[in-house]
Amino acid sequence: MAATAALAASVLVPYFVNDLHELPLAEVASGAHDPKDMWPPGAAGGLLQLAGLLAVVAVLPGAAIGAALSVAVVLTHARRTRSLRGVAVGVVLLLLSAALLAGYASPLGAALATWRLD
Repeated sequence: MAATAALAASVLVPYFVNDLHELPLAEVASGAHDPKDMWPPGAAGGLLQLAGLLAVVAVLPGAAIGAALSVAVVLTHARRTRSLRGVAVGVVLLLLSAALLAGYASPLGAALATWRLD
């Protein structure tokens, strides 16, 4: 979940602040709008650029590991305690991981990753 928060702060916020949501996704992904030349400028922009790069790289493995751990939690907790609480937590985590992976595979997710990695 830390990678998701970093992704939101370092990719989504600059995307909307710089009004890139008003442009076609193909133009955003084309590299015509370099993140280092946009808001925020200076050292803060450099740190945000680094955080965005790390977030984009960490989200996919993080979501995949989260999904695998969620399945493990559901299976072991359901078998040991027969409690719905642990199963519910595992299912929610699994759904969040699946939603993150689906969002990353969407056209918007692909355009944002390409824009940030440019």
